[in-house]
Amino acid sequence: MESYIQQVQIKEIKESSVQLYIDFMDTQNRIVGAHITENSATGEYVTLNIRESIPGTATTARVYIILRSKSAGAMGNVVVDNARFEYVTK
Repeated sequence: MESYIQQVQIKEIKESSVQLYIDFMDTQNRIVGAHITENSATGEYVTLNIRESIPGTATTARVYIILRSKSAGAMGNVVVDNARFEYVTK
């Protein structure tokens, strides 16, 4: 089991969430898996943490930090400063 960690500061949010989204691709750039976590707490920096296994055929990954709307009136203000993708195998 591996962990993927990113910290973001959610300054303001309404009817939306911040997601850490990871797509895993094989050697032919086909998506072979995806992991997602989200948070909508405001204030200090929050940790977005995914604890899942990497698909066996994955050779690369794309990491996204997304402000995801949940309704037509959604909004948010998010700070992503010095983004770091951390892979932990504990």
